[in-house]
Amino acid sequence: MSKHIRLTASHVDKALSKFATEHYKLSIQLSADGFSFSVVEVNRNKLLSVESYQLDKPESISSSVNHESVVLLAIEELFLQFNWIGKKFAAINFIVESDKSTLIPMPLFDPAELNTYLKFSHNVSEDEDILSNSMFNLEAFNVFSLLKNLREKISSIFPDAIILNISNTLIEGILINHKNQNIKNKIFVNIRNSKFDVILIDGKRLIFSNSFKYKTKEDFIYFLIFVFEQLRINPEEVELVFLGNIQKNSPLYEIAYNYIRKISFGKRSELIKYSYVFDDVPEHFFYNLLNSNLCGL
Repeated sequence: MSKHIRLTASHVDKALSKFATEHYKLSIQLSADGFSFSVVEVNRNKLLSVESYQLDKPESISSSVNHESVVLLAIEELFLQFNWIGKKFAAINFIVESDKSTLIPMPLFDPAELNTYLKFSHNVSEDEDILSNSMFNLEAFNVFSLLKNLREKISSIFPDAIILNISNTLIEGILINHKNQNIKNKIFVNIRNSKFDVILIDGKRLIFSNSFKYKTKEDFIYFLIFVFEQLRINPEEVELVFLGNIQKNSPLYEIAYNYIRKISFGKRSELIKYSYVFDDVPEHFFYNLLNSNLCGL
């Protein structure tokens, strides 16, 4: 495996068979600093494995190596190291993290107007393709951009993959997991390695969704409090639900607790069964990756 890529988490059920991939659903999540993938057995709707890999940060890579090239290399390494994932699967989801996206209500959506929708709020270059995903529970379409060479690489290795934007799986996952609940006074914060997502939903209405880059805990709390102020949210009256890569002893949790007293962690979906290998894995870990299996429900 490339010197730029290292294993950070591996939870694999011994029952996983690399010769029975047609019975599995594969989900892959790619970011600028790593990738992870999960395997679900379709017949039992049971999660059998999750593995996660870290890419060296751009500043730690030789200036002669373009970071985009490292991301493309990561996809190739993923295929070469785990050549069995290039076999035929029951379904494949490939999640990307696009900073250029917008939501269009279903009644107003016209697939011929993708360029118009996205260019209204973002600068889109000629080396980007514009894609869209349906979000049935939100009753909207997610329109987003992806570098052409990245899309071509994904399609060449995983020709049957459905390419999803991270905001699609995150928002839909929250809505599906709270389908019979009235989501009120809850703000969801999904932690990634160098970014975090803030989602506010009232009932079934999406009130706010945005992502922020951070390097320090001070960056994190600055943007989080900024969102609270812009939305006129009283920290004493809201519950913050953490998702993703965070624990109670995290500096991000500790600084958030200085401002918001009611904090909890997200729960796994009850619509999926889980292998014994996940018994000791916090339920909010890999939240977005695992909930990609729920999209379309």
